[in-house]
Amino acid sequence: MNRIDWLSPKPLFLIILTLGVYLPTFSFLRFEDSFSRVWPFLFFNKTATVMEALLIYTGVAIAFCVAHGRALKKPYSKNIRIINEKTFGLRMFVMVGVGLFSISAIIYFVGGIGQLLAGASDRTRAFSGLQGLFILLNILAAAAVGWLLRLTSRPTRLSEKLTFALFMLGALGVLALQGQKSTLFILIGALAIIFNARVRRFRAVEIVVGAVILYVGLMSYHIYKQEYLVLGRVASLGSGEQFWDTVYTFMNDQFFGNFMQLQTMSVLIEGTPHPLEYQYGYTYWSGLLLLIPRSLFPGKPLPSTGIFTEAFWPDMWRVAGTTLPAGVFGEGYMNFGIAGALGLAWLAGHIYGRIERRHRDHPADDFGLAIYAVMIAAMLHYFRGEVASVSYAAASIFLPVLFLTTRRRASTPAEVS
Repeated sequence: MNRIDWLSPKPLFLIILTLGVYLPTFSFLRFEDSFSRVWPFLFFNKTATVMEALLIYTGVAIAFCVAHGRALKKPYSKNIRIINEKTFGLRMFVMVGVGLFSISAIIYFVGGIGQLLAGASDRTRAFSGLQGLFILLNILAAAAVGWLLRLTSRPTRLSEKLTFALFMLGALGVLALQGQKSTLFILIGALAIIFNARVRRFRAVEIVVGAVILYVGLMSYHIYKQEYLVLGRVASLGSGEQFWDTVYTFMNDQFFGNFMQLQTMSVLIEGTPHPLEYQYGYTYWSGLLLLIPRSLFPGKPLPSTGIFTEAFWPDMWRVAGTTLPAGVFGEGYMNFGIAGALGLAWLAGHIYGRIERRHRDHPADDFGLAIYAVMIAAMLHYFRGEVASVSYAAASIFLPVLFLTTRRRASTPAEVS
């Protein structure tokens, strides 16, 4: 009997849902969670609101699972794409060149490497208008994904594996200059999912240990860019006997800062349509304009994160420049109420079901696996973020893999048991 693949869409979706919705329930009701400390909100009837939010997310889970199951039943019979061995080296050279050009242009426009490092702690203000170049920089992550696909599709020499490892270290170093944890997380997660799919399925305990190591590494990076580069010291961690207490508090707050979907949905239930009116698709329109610099379009609408924060915590947005994402299903609710949240859940279940079926039917499909791996790795950020920015980030990693592949006719798909 096959073990559960914990890195496949449905199990991972339900795990994230549990962490972000059901687990925080009691601490949120008692005002003991980090959300209540940082983002205070006066509820008229908190218990009833939280229960309604739980019911909505239960509906989200059902909609996702039903849509996912239906999408899995239809075989994938379209063309697939395989790494082109003849042109792989030349095309990788081009992709790396584009990535290096992008980081060079970013450094030039921000005024040097020092300004780039200093701006990493406040990306929204420091790098305004440069989103397109940062998205283009993700082609280095795409190159890493494409290279691992090649390594796992045929026997390779040790020298190529070592070369890939060195490239990965360099790519991670350059991508870290963005000051953005999400890109690093998605890249590392996608590589792990490719290994899980083609080499050896990870056990649950291995996934947990790997997740802890990745989390500690990303939090160390976070402290370095947010505090050490700005202040020249680490302010959030104490010293002496208080050190481990402050480490625990910091790690706990940062961890559950990614799992606030129950809290944000509860705020929206009480705060929509007053003071925040339903957006009726406005936030998705603003997402399409995300890459246009505000200097060229002064009237560009705020993204959903800005609209949400402006409505309920205006000082956090106007003074501190800090925003809080409502989560992808919160954004759906913000636009169309309960129907928006459930509709997005159904659409997400369908999309993840189709990319999973493509991978199941055609394991040798390199581009199909690239989409599968990147989209699963991005699932957490969809859950906690918004549709537009996460979609841009994910697409900027898997779409360039097309450049490394050649179209092939799909064979007869296998039946799903």
